[in-house]
Parts: sequence; C-alpha cells; structure tokens
Amino acid sequence: MLFLLLVWRPALYRLVEHTGVESRQVRQEMLLRSSTFFFWSLLAIGIGSLALLLYQSSIASEAAPWAIFTNQALTNVLFKSRFGVIWLFRIFLLLIASLIWFVSRRIIADRQDPLNELWGFLLLIGIAIMFTTSLDSHAASRQDLWFMIPADVLHMLGAGFLVGG
Repeated sequence: MLFLLLVWRPALYRLVEHTGVESRQVRQEMLLRSSTFFFWSLLAIGIGSLALLLYQSSIASEAAPWAIFTNQALTNVLFKSRFGVIWLFRIFLLLIASLIWFVSRRIIADRQDPLNELWGFLLLIGIAIMFTTSLDSHAASRQDLWFMIPADVLHMLGAGFLVGG
C-alpha cells in the first residue's frame, strides 16, 4: 500500500504528463491489479482471524476444534474474554476496510482517479488491525505495555514494508 501511494502513483502521474495514453493504460492496469491484491489480502486476514478464533476457543476449552460449537466455548471466548473483544473490533475494522475497498474498486472500474484519501484511510485501518494483533500477542503479556505494543506494531510495519516493497 505504501509503495503504491508513495512511489508508484506519484511516478506514474509524472510519466502520464509526458507520454500520454500508454501510461494511462498502465496506470489503470496497476490500479486494478492493486485492488485485486487488496481484496485477496482482506480475504486472507478475514479467514486467518476466523481460524484464530476457532483455535483460541479450542485451546480455552481444552476440547477438539469441532467440539467448541456444542460446549459454549466459542461464545464464551467471543463475548466473555479480552481476546473476544479485540477480535470483534478486528472484524469491525475488516468490515470497514472491505467497504472502502468496494468503493475504491467502483471508482477504478469507472476509470476515475481513485482518491488518495480512500487508500490512505485503508492504510490506517491496516495499521489499526496490526494494533489488534499486538494486543493479543506476546507483547501484551508484558508489564511495560506502553513500550511493547507500539514496538510490536513498528515491527509488523517494518515487516510489511519489507514484504510490500
């Protein structure tokens, strides 16, 4: 996302001024492919979050994963635990991100210039999702949360820059 917003798009806008139609076609194709990549990323995060909920419920109830639907473990973890509150907030953020993705995809399909603000907001939501991950990780088990949670988020951002760049 950052590469697209900070490197690719500004460079391509300058290129379009000098070359014309071919660059516009490249820009449109890049936007469509980036949007597709964002969709698959959102889907992977959603599936991973669901799998994490099922795993945590299974561990908390000391039961097999298929047994959590009959022994109330899933509802207990989801609605009566810190993990559940954070997980529900993560899903809320994913729903907002999906809505933003849908709106930006429609803008791209209409061959309009997508707003930097939309994808910038999507980037902020991605960072917020990283915070929810940190709140459920080993960083949250320490007493110096004020340092460990931001450090963990910075660690994840760095990994994201490395992979995304």
